[in-house]
Amino acid sequence: MAGDTAIRAGIAAAMAMLLGLGAVLLPPVRIEAAAPPPTPDWTGRDPKAAETPGGHVYRDTCAGCHDAGVDRAPQLLTLQDMTPEAIDRALSNGAMREQGAGLSTDQRIAVAEFIAGRKMGASSSAAS
Repeated sequence: MAGDTAIRAGIAAAMAMLLGLGAVLLPPVRIEAAAPPPTPDWTGRDPKAAETPGGHVYRDTCAGCHDAGVDRAPQLLTLQDMTPEAIDRALSNGAMREQGAGLSTDQRIAVAEFIAGRKMGASSSAAS
């Protein structure tokens, strides 16, 4: 039994020495935490989407009514259920044609894609 205790003490001392050598000889390890994912806004979207061209058009042209609860102006969350094609049609020759008249074709497409949260044509199904 006395021999077992001496062996265990020797092993513990050797392990402590090896751990000490490792701490001295090994380069320091730097652990960086990954950036947290962006926190979605109230619509469930990445806030960076608002910084796209379509997001700027929405903020400058549409948000004054659609984010302010103006009567007959559906909220952005409701508009997200529409396809970008339907939004573009509304801005081109539908209920929103007066507001869309001041936008270029590129701006209408950008804002339609921003509102719908998908690209034009992404909602179409392939013809069979």
